Parts: sequence; C-alpha cells; structure tokens
Amino acid sequence: MEIVSFKVSQYRSISGEISSDNFNGLTIVGQNNSGKTNLLKAMRVFFEGKFNPDLYDYEKDKPHGVKQGQTSFAVRFTFSESELDDVSEDLSQDDDDDDDDSIIELGVLGEQEEPSNSISFDDGSSKQQESKPTQSRGRKLSLRDRYLQLFNMIDDSRLNSPQNEVTVHLTISNKNNYFYTVFKGYKRKPEVTSSMYTSVERRFIEKILSSFECVYIPSSKSIDDIYHNLLVPYVRSEVASAMKTSVQVIHDKLLEVSEKITNEMILSGIDDCSFMIKAPPSLDELFGRFEVSIKDTIENVISSKGMGLQCLSLFSSFKSISERKLTLGKKTIWMVEEPESFLHPSLGRSCNHIFKSLMDVAYVLITTHSLSFVSDEPSKIIELYKDDAGVTKDKKHEKRFNAVASIRENLGVRFSDFFNISSSAVFVEGITDKQYIESILKLTSEHDEFKNRWPFLRSAKVDEFGGVSQLGGFLKGCYEFISKDVPVISVFDGDEAGVKERTRLQSYFGKKQIRFESNKDYISVRSGFAIEGLFPDDFISDAMETHPSWFIGGKSVDADDVIEPFKVQDNKKTNLLNFFLEKCRVQPICGWISRWEKVFNVIDSALRDKSESITNKKRTEDTSGNTSDHQAA
Repeated sequence: MEIVSFKVSQYRSISGEISSDNFNGLTIVGQNNSGKTNLLKAMRVFFEGKFNPDLYDYEKDKPHGVKQGQTSFAVRFTFSESELDDVSEDLSQDDDDDDDDSIIELGVLGEQEEPSNSISFDDGSSKQQESKPTQSRGRKLSLRDRYLQLFNMIDDSRLNSPQNEVTVHLTISNKNNYFYTVFKGYKRKPEVTSSMYTSVERRFIEKILSSFECVYIPSSKSIDDIYHNLLVPYVRSEVASAMKTSVQVIHDKLLEVSEKITNEMILSGIDDCSFMIKAPPSLDELFGRFEVSIKDTIENVISSKGMGLQCLSLFSSFKSISERKLTLGKKTIWMVEEPESFLHPSLGRSCNHIFKSLMDVAYVLITTHSLSFVSDEPSKIIELYKDDAGVTKDKKHEKRFNAVASIRENLGVRFSDFFNISSSAVFVEGITDKQYIESILKLTSEHDEFKNRWPFLRSAKVDEFGGVSQLGGFLKGCYEFISKDVPVISVFDGDEAGVKERTRLQSYFGKKQIRFESNKDYISVRSGFAIEGLFPDDFISDAMETHPSWFIGGKSVDADDVIEPFKVQDNKKTNLLNFFLEKCRVQPICGWISRWEKVFNVIDSALRDKSESITNKKRTEDTSGNTSDHQAA
C-alpha cells in the first residue's frame, strides 16, 4: 500500500486540525517551538502506537487547556496494482486465517524470531530486530482479501463498489486506548454482528500497520546510534544472506571443534560431560564487529572524519537499508529532524539528493530550518506557526515562490543575513569613516551628558565598503531588499566624489520608485567636505600648519577666513585621525562636538523611524495573515 495523505488533531500543541494531501517527501518548516516535532511524532503515534504504548500518554499529549475531545488521526492509503490483483477465489467473510495474524517467522538457522515494527533514536534504548523471510503454510489472505472481507460487511448506498483506496482512522481515548476504524460512519449489513466486523477490521488494520516500519531520527541524532542500530544490522543480514549455503559447513565445523574439546576433557578424566558449541539462532548473529572507514585523501575510520561527512555517509546507507526492508515486506518511513544540524552548508545539496533518491524506495518526512531542504512542490510543504494562544497552525501555498518567501520570513531568514547584518546598520564609504564614527561614539560614552544619547546609533553596526563607488554599487544591488529587513542609513561625504555618487543613487532609486531621501535614508556630512570636516576649523588649521605633508595642496580659507574644502593623502588619513582624536581627549567636549552632534542626531532619528516602520509593517502583516487563516478555517 502507498500512504497518500494524513490528518491529525488534538495532539500536543495541535488543538485544531493539520492535514496534508501528500506524504512522501513532505517538508515541515517553521520557527523554533512552532510544533514541527509534534507533527512528526504524531505520525509515529499512528503507525507505532499500537506496538509501543509509551509513545502516547493522554495527560501529557492532549492539548493544554483542552478539557474535552480526543486525539485523532486519519491516514489515506491506496492499493498498488499488484495488490489489487492479489485476490483469492471464493473469498468469504468467514475465512479464518489465524496464522496471518500471528505470523511465524523463521530465522536463517531455523529458530523463531519476533519481528519489530519500529526504530527510534529518540532515546538511548533504541533497538532493532531484523525481520526474516517467512515460511508460509498455504495461501494466506492478502491485504486486498482483508479489505474485500470488510467491504462485504458494509451495506451503504454511499459505497457501492470496492475502492482503490482506504482511509484508516485512529482515536485515542483518555484511557490511552487505541481505536482504529475503517469505513467510519458507514452502515453494516444486518446479519453482521459487531464482534464479527471488529475481528475482520482488526486483522485488516494490523496487516496494514505491519507493512510499514518507522525510523525516527531526532535533531540530537547520534552518529553511533545510527551506525549500530541501522547500518550494522543491515550489513550483518546481507552477509548472512550471502552465506546461507554455508550453514551446514558452519554446523559441521562447530561440531568438529566441540568433539575435539570433549575428547580432551575425557582424556583428563572428565568423562561424564560433553562440550558443545552451537551457532546462534540467526546466522547474522555470528558476525560481531565491522570496521567502517572513509577514504578521501587518506583512509581512516569513519569516526575520525568530520561530523558532516559521517552523517552524510550514514544517510547514504538509508536507501540500501530500505531496499532490504522491502524484500521483507516492509516499507520504511524515515522521519528526520533537521538534517542540516550536523552538515556544513556546502553538503546540503548532496544530502538533499540522497533524500530524493531515498524517496524512490521509502517515505521521507523532514523537519528543517534550512531552505535547502524545502521541497520543490508547494503541496509537499507544511509551514507551521503558533498563534497568540500557542496553538500550532499551518499555512498552505499554491506557488513555490510564495512558499519560499513566506518560509524565509517564518524562519527569520532575511536578505540582510547574507551580509551578516542582523540589526540596524550604518553604511559608510571607507575605513577611516568607520573609525571616526566609532571613536567619537566611544569618547562621548565617557561623558555624562552624552553617554545615553543616540541609542539607535550606538547599537547599530557600522560597515565600510572601501570607497564611495563601492558603497554606491552595493546600494544599487542590495538596498531595496536589505532596507525591508533592517534599518539602514548610508553616510556620504560632502566632497565632490560623495555628492556625485549620492546624486547617481537618487536618480537610480527614483526611477525604481524606491525612497532614498536625505536625512531619512542617507546622511550627507558637511557640504563640500569629507568626514574630517566635522571637526572644528581650528583643529583642521592646526593640523595643516603642523603637518602640511598630510594634505594635498596647502591650507586655504575663503574671504570670510573660513577653512575651505581640502584633501588628505591616503597614506596619512590614519595619522590625521589620531591627531584629531588626541585633541578631542584633551579639550572640553563642548569645544568640538557641535558638528558631530548634529550628524549623530539625524542618524539616530532616522534609524529610530525606520525601526518603528519595519516593526509596524511586520505586525500588520502578521495580523493580516492570522485573519486570513481564521477566515479560511
């Protein structure tokens, strides 16, 4: 059977209903604590709960604050073509096939083994028992036979003929009892008693559940657990299968060794005992330790490699393990939490390829914070979030573009993150601009009058771009997107180069109808001057007279004896910086802060306004989104 879709309600933070019309390849995304793990574990409860009652506890797993209602599930399956054709002749609802309900499975060496239905690495007690090929006795009722038996007990006008699909419902009572049902709400034939119907229904459901095996790998996955509980049993079973023809040889050799030891005992005077060495019930138990290594430039054991490569190599074994399970009549459901947690981003594409290949032979459900693992099909994406009451809700998307945009917002993945800009930012032309701003902020923080001023500027990141043209190029390509994520202000010198680049940007953004206004989106320092012009004229005159070689040309003043714009030698800018800062340290702050104070006031005010605007816009979008969800519900 193939799993098509599912529905779950009243489980942990899911107090409403979450459903998906797809199963294999499903990607569950959302912020931390949005309910991703709850949804994944809900699927485990449906498939494993009957065999592992520890997976569900009514008092712990019912939604908080919900006094009535029961946890419920609905999973839709379809029959494969081969299953539709696998029908017995003269099938009747009285056919009794007890062997089919307690299947006797024989190990390779002839001992009975118990099958396992699930594997989980959610705790340290994960165990696996590999199922062995069954030795059947006669014709057993097929899955389709069981379905037809059940269908023949129904007499309802809404169900006139057998279907190619079936939905299995599960309700868990407050006593932690599991109630699986098929044909929920349909009428039975008058002659069919409740016990008759329940018996056939139980066998059909058990047959469905036994054909699937869950492997749950949490985000705190252990490489050793995956290796010892998945890869090693698989390798043992493969080797054991290859050595079936040698079973008698093994028995004979063990008998030979036993007889030699027994003879030595007899010769020593112990003639009332015999020594016996027997093979274990299953041939694969003969094999103990396997050494796994990876060879890149050199060959080393797997544990010596990086965590990402270890994880990726073991993920690569999942397909072979799944194929082995298929030969035993089980289809594996891999439930993987945050596969990116142990991977370098460069390995994400390779890991994604491994999972896509795995989907050919098994089911793969993934929770993730990484866009790399988001499905290309919008219908296979479940985006989760919590409303104001802490209830997990889901969003559906029709277009992948919309899905990715929404997910990026939900996960907190912003365009600005690619440039390591997590909060407010001030963009400046070059390194000395950055050093001047940070140094003046530090100096003012030591004065009571100014230490609490400009909080938005003080918390902002100051980034430099190596020159005004580089700053302009960055803004052309990125400002439109970054400005939507975080408050950013650009600072331009008032010299010729700064004015030229700033006017180019105004023209460029104006044509694109993107706001780029003075004292709101960018700041120009003193007109005609670079950032050094923010210091008092007497500081500048003193520097020019003391160190004339630091400047291009000489000192110049206008008719009013006001210093005129000047240029500093590139290799002397740091010298001038240190000169100005030293004068600031030894002179009263009120004597040099004036121009800096005005610039800082404008920058801080602009950052505050942008921060409030972005916050308000985000709040409006969230409110609008929640309203749409309630209307859709």
